[in-house]
Amino acid sequence: MVEAKRKAPKGQYLEAKRGRWKVMVWHGGKPEMTHFPIGTPETERSDWQRRTLARLKRAAMSATEDAAAGIKRSFAEDVAVYFVREVEVKAQYPADAAKRKSALLPWIDAAGSRGRLDMTEYDWLKTYQDLARRLADNTLNRYRGELVAFYSWASRFYGTTYNPARALPRRDPELEPKAISWDTVEAILEALPNRTPVEQRDRALLVLMAWTGMRPCEVSRMKETDFSDGPFPMLYIRTGKRGAKRTSQLVPPAAAAVRVWWSLPNRKVATGCYGRQWHIACSKVLPAGMRHPVPYALRHTHGTKLMELSKGNVKAVMAMMGHKTMSMCDRYTAGAVAGLVLEVHQQMATAHGFAAPSAAQTFRVIRSEQKAG
Repeated sequence: MVEAKRKAPKGQYLEAKRGRWKVMVWHGGKPEMTHFPIGTPETERSDWQRRTLARLKRAAMSATEDAAAGIKRSFAEDVAVYFVREVEVKAQYPADAAKRKSALLPWIDAAGSRGRLDMTEYDWLKTYQDLARRLADNTLNRYRGELVAFYSWASRFYGTTYNPARALPRRDPELEPKAISWDTVEAILEALPNRTPVEQRDRALLVLMAWTGMRPCEVSRMKETDFSDGPFPMLYIRTGKRGAKRTSQLVPPAAAAVRVWWSLPNRKVATGCYGRQWHIACSKVLPAGMRHPVPYALRHTHGTKLMELSKGNVKAVMAMMGHKTMSMCDRYTAGAVAGLVLEVHQQMATAHGFAAPSAAQTFRVIRSEQKAG
């Protein structure tokens, strides 16, 4: 503790309670900091300050020379500089930097060999519209935000104000995926690739989501003892969330998917790993330019179908979907409510000898009641 009594050099602060030295260096108004054990010699701490300051000065000089010389780089080369100087320095974990880099890959492919100043708002908008057809709203907003952040950094680094990415609209994400028609579901499942083990795994998972309403985490938690094969196959579903566990009777396509699942060597399911196969199938089935639904819409479609077939029996739908609360069940089966209301209106009118209202008339009434409420 003798050295603690002397006045410490500039930028070195003793944190006695934590048993360490906090050593800092400033350059360009930005600090860089590290810690040393309390017994570290002053020469070692000062040496770190000198080496760090020299490195920061070299980096600043290099950045000034690059900006002054106006070196013309391609968009991909600019992104590489952006990651070295900005993203990797600020990223807390390597996975964070990798996630941000993946958000820029579609933009890099679209730019090709052109530079960032060569890309116009129209060029980026074409890529944005292509991504909007196959990405969820939140993912699309993340990709757009990363492009805006890159141009903002380039404006500071090169001294320019050009940022065409700000012209790209921000999407308002839907609170819940929308159910799709069952004919569309069957066509998409039929178009799924089924050659490699990975494609077979993803296809089996999507088939189970459509025919049983299982969550992806519930499929990954399946055990061989949960499946009872026979003339009427049954599956015990272990919920992956706070829902209720349940037993489901499987139709032949779902039973075949379970058998394929257990025949595969690698059944590990990562978040969103099946999205690529899903969007490939959607591109084959849906019209060009139509936005692709998200894979989780299969579970909402299953819940809507159950509500229609059960004539609004919420308790039965809750048991089959694994929901504990009625409010959660309502979120999954909202698409069937309008059809059930129409059927009740038509039955009521027919029972009293009146003309049954059309679907358009009934839906117009429902929408006006929702706006009034």
